[in-house]
Amino acid sequence: MINVPYVGDEVLSSSVGMDKVYTKIIFDRAKIPQVKSEYIRKYQDKFIYIDKEFNEKKCSIEEILDIMEENLNYPMFIKPSNSGSSVGITKAKNREELKKDIIYASEFDRKILVEQGLDVREVETGVLGNEDVEVRRSAEKLNHQMNFTHLMQNIKMKPQKLQFQQK
Repeated sequence: MINVPYVGDEVLSSSVGMDKVYTKIIFDRAKIPQVKSEYIRKYQDKFIYIDKEFNEKKCSIEEILDIMEENLNYPMFIKPSNSGSSVGITKAKNREELKKDIIYASEFDRKILVEQGLDVREVETGVLGNEDVEVRRSAEKLNHQMNFTHLMQNIKMKPQKLQFQQK
């Protein structure tokens, strides 16, 4: 628009990527495997449950908890849909924590994503480029003697197809 070069996402990918619910909808349409999840919205003193066909149902918090427990297994991760990084994200291991965590997430955003937790090893890494991909390797555990510059080491590699297994 003003002919000033910049580095970063385009507006659409950035805005969709910041909304966890919309991101999951797009991943679903692209047939990208994901963890099971449910979408709810805070509405005044109640919640609205949105099913997979986008039908809406007003519910009390207790009804929401029943739906979550019927459709997902513990642990569950509760996430405000539009918050950066890990702001407002919690892990519930039981009904009492789930209730508290849904109410807490609603303080950050009225749209809330509840995801089923998995018993897996999580590794985060940075990926740069489109055709000639550069992957930045990161450690799973940090100790205080390591600094960030030492931790991030550049390696060149071809993208690998990830294999997912359903339990």
